[in-house]
Amino acid sequence: MMPQMNARQLADAPERAGLLLMTGQVSEARALCEQALAEAPVAWPGRVKALQMLARVARRQHDWSRALEALNEVLRLEPDAAAEWYQRGLVGRSLAQWEVALADMEQAVARATDSAERAHFARGLTITQQEARAAQQARNKPPRTR
Repeated sequence: MMPQMNARQLADAPERAGLLLMTGQVSEARALCEQALAEAPVAWPGRVKALQMLARVARRQHDWSRALEALNEVLRLEPDAAAEWYQRGLVGRSLAQWEVALADMEQAVARATDSAERAHFARGLTITQQEARAAQQARNKPPRTR
């Protein structure tokens, strides 16, 4: 068990986790986020940032359920967080849950605060729409006979 974080370590945890993630220390980033979230009071100002980072780490690890749990909590706290709508859409896309992915990405586009962000999310939405159509066509294709 890791020693309990002091106030400074707790405040720095989301940023430090991001640095760990960028340097490929994914497990360490996750452990730091999980520890900070476990030790912090519910009203901790860094909670949203720690949850956002945890969601990114969990996505990197293909831990879809933990990523969704963290993203759902962020969206409960900040329903206009466009980037988290998009991240949740990416999780849905990874799970081939096309309707969910498309709905979340549409929310991201609608809530984007600037044109560059909106364009990025719209491009992801377009790609997801194409993938969803291709998946639907593959399901509707009759089996090959020899």
